[in-house]
Amino acid sequence: MRKMKAWCLGSVIFFAAFLLFQIELIISKVLLFNFGGAYTVWGAALVFFQATLLLGYAYSHFVLTKIGIRRYRYIHFTILFLALLFFPGRGLPQMVLIQKIPMVVNIFLQLARCIGPVFFLLSTTSVIFQAWFSMSGLPERKNPYVLYAVSNLGSFAGLLTYPFFFELFFGLSRQLNMWRIIYFFLLLLHVAVFMLVKPDKNGAADKELSAPIANKEKWHWFLLSIAGVVMFLSVTNIITYEITPMPLLWIMPLCIYLFSFVLSFKKKPWNPPWLKEKFYIIIAYSILLFFIVQQRVIPVAIEIILQLVLLFFLCMFCQTELNSTKPKDSRNLSMFYLMVSSGGFVGGLLVSWVMPLITAYMLDYLVGIFIISLAMAIANQKIFDMDRYRLRLIIYSTIFMLLWPMVFDRYNFIGIVVILIVLKMVYSELKAKPLAVCLNIGAILCLFSLLSFIWAPDVYIYAKRNYYGVYKVYERRGKRMLLNGTTLHGGQYIGAEKRKEPLTYYHHDTPVGEILLSELFEFNDIGLVGLGSGALAAYGSPKRAIDFFELDRDVFYIAKNYFTYLNDSESEINYIFGDARITMRDIPDNKYDLLIIDAFSGDSIPVHLLTVEAIKEYLRCLKDNGLILFHTSNRYMQLEPVLFSNAKELNIYACYKFKDKSDNEDAFASSWIAITSEPDNFQKLISKLGWSHKPEPGSRASVPWTDEYHDLVLVFEIKNLLSQIRNFQPFYWEDRPLTVY
Repeated sequence: MRKMKAWCLGSVIFFAAFLLFQIELIISKVLLFNFGGAYTVWGAALVFFQATLLLGYAYSHFVLTKIGIRRYRYIHFTILFLALLFFPGRGLPQMVLIQKIPMVVNIFLQLARCIGPVFFLLSTTSVIFQAWFSMSGLPERKNPYVLYAVSNLGSFAGLLTYPFFFELFFGLSRQLNMWRIIYFFLLLLHVAVFMLVKPDKNGAADKELSAPIANKEKWHWFLLSIAGVVMFLSVTNIITYEITPMPLLWIMPLCIYLFSFVLSFKKKPWNPPWLKEKFYIIIAYSILLFFIVQQRVIPVAIEIILQLVLLFFLCMFCQTELNSTKPKDSRNLSMFYLMVSSGGFVGGLLVSWVMPLITAYMLDYLVGIFIISLAMAIANQKIFDMDRYRLRLIIYSTIFMLLWPMVFDRYNFIGIVVILIVLKMVYSELKAKPLAVCLNIGAILCLFSLLSFIWAPDVYIYAKRNYYGVYKVYERRGKRMLLNGTTLHGGQYIGAEKRKEPLTYYHHDTPVGEILLSELFEFNDIGLVGLGSGALAAYGSPKRAIDFFELDRDVFYIAKNYFTYLNDSESEINYIFGDARITMRDIPDNKYDLLIIDAFSGDSIPVHLLTVEAIKEYLRCLKDNGLILFHTSNRYMQLEPVLFSNAKELNIYACYKFKDKSDNEDAFASSWIAITSEPDNFQKLISKLGWSHKPEPGSRASVPWTDEYHDLVLVFEIKNLLSQIRNFQPFYWEDRPLTVY
């Protein structure tokens, strides 16, 4: 019976955490359809989840200290059923987007309306039941923190099963139905615990109260929690921005973060002595990786592997420190979790809301390392001798920043080895003085923004980070280029004599250029989804009217102020701001002769613009003999089979053309899909312009993508990432940066 009681308590906490994280992924996937597939949707949604978690922990702390578990358990049991009155117990309410407020605030409000009540209730379960466990008559009650490991294991299971099972085999509706079934099972487990486990009348058996928690300890917990969240979110942003926002990539860093809790808080914690002894070397290598990621000197696949490995050790250090300093008295359990959840909320807020507004760079990773060093400095008892270490700090920081541009403007194996040795020496020397390490990292953080412009191999004239991405405008060899993340999104000659010539993916020699210049078609009304540098406006003429659909107003600012395609165009141009799936609803039927879908952030894919329902909306706006062009160039996703399958589902025509990079350096290799309901258009493309009626040979077949079901895992080209590793030559370096556009 004793094992049955403990099993029931652990099962409630496990399945509550499982459901909590499952609904996070489900609702975040729904939100992607309303916010342009932005990579920050997941990060912004996490802020809501952490805020609700904080509210749940604060509520738990209040009821445990003011009401007590013996009386409150009746209230908790009742409101479990009340949660069924809200989503996901009921259907998803209609999203009401408020256009005049920031995207992250919009996401917060939508989530509060949709899943706020249920998420709040589930977030209280772990703390409430740990307190219940600590006041039970079970022998194991002396260490209720073991159930915290169980909670994180449930979260880990919820995250891991979603992309590999639930998302892979079920649409959103069936996912929600299965979630409801598991929730009813959770209710039955609550009933079992209510009947089997009675809190002791006299409370916990240990009568001696521990000393009040010192403020320094609270700050230590708070900063460690901030650091862990900042680290995993910064890695998440980098990975999803480089590839695409999808649950599989969302959960990788989060799984590492949660698993570090499991290992640290389990009955026999995994706490190798070398983790703390060598931690400053891990910090040194993490800083080096930060600079490597900024300069793209090694393949993305290797970057991701290194980031995940170092993230594991950084998170393990944070959680091990939390476990070793947690309060011994279970009466302080709720305060401990309140500080941990407060730090998690502030960390999420910092990465998702604050950093995009105050810096044009992905500095989140370095900020996370800085906060870890700050937490260690606060916890350290030794007095910092500023006079002794001031000169060393200045010298170390200066040497590092001077070496950086000489080494990292290109891949240089010997240079990286030298930096590794230097960093190891620096942080081994300073490890006895955590505040010195903290100030050293702070110096690097402050100098980075300035030096990245001064020592960049190209002339950067503008940089901007917002909730949709990181944009840079730079000049190279007489051209001005727009960089979104690591992907070029257009370019233009600076000189007046050639500035009207579209470049990169939109050159005259590319498939889209051939169609727009062809006399086989007459395109008088054109809709373009995605503005970029505005290069396609170069194909304008007095007879043509162009509507640009653009989600991000900062892109419009860049195209207007740093490129001249829009101002030079002979067409009448209209700009429509907002997500194209939403704003296109206001477009009258049969308006356009041509629609071009080219809305990408880096290599990220706005899935909601590629589904069967989206194509139906495009066809409604298209004239009977109209044409839809999709730009499908992507390093990691094979989208052509998806669009062919969607066209087949709609009983319309699709064809494909890939133009490899020619001898003309102004024309980039690009892939395009054309979709039309008019057989004459299809025949012109096939017979006259050399398009293919089937995808590239070797392409995997795909099922149609719908708003209900789409799985990026199935089109993810893992072989492209693996080939980067296979082709990487670590002992070879070039005279230019290793950047793949």
